[in-house]
Amino acid sequence: MSDQKLLFDVSEPPPIGDPEDCRVSKRRTVRPHNGTPTSREAAQAIDPVAKTIAQRILRFVEERGWKGATRDEIVVALAVPIPTVCARCNELLRANRLQEVTGRDRLTTAGRRAAVLVAVRHERDG
Repeated sequence: MSDQKLLFDVSEPPPIGDPEDCRVSKRRTVRPHNGTPTSREAAQAIDPVAKTIAQRILRFVEERGWKGATRDEIVVALAVPIPTVCARCNELLRANRLQEVTGRDRLTTAGRRAAVLVAVRHERDG
């Protein structure tokens, strides 16, 4: 056998978690990434603005009350790319700041069904 690493050889699983629970190194907080150079670079690039984007998303969804918003509606309203919106929404969902409401899907701009997110404090508002 060769000592050459295979494409999918991974000595440890990639870190996962939300921004509030990022691993802390001696120098800085490390955002979740999958370990590839491009993923590490993307994690470092988004780090300074991720919290601000999450706050903008949460504020937008809160302002919509019980109507909530789909990820697609957030993309259109805030002009933030869908991968960024999805990542920040997942962080907010894990932090129990947003909740998906079952049975209230709406169509996206592409005509596909999408889950509606509401702020947790609006979860039971009428």
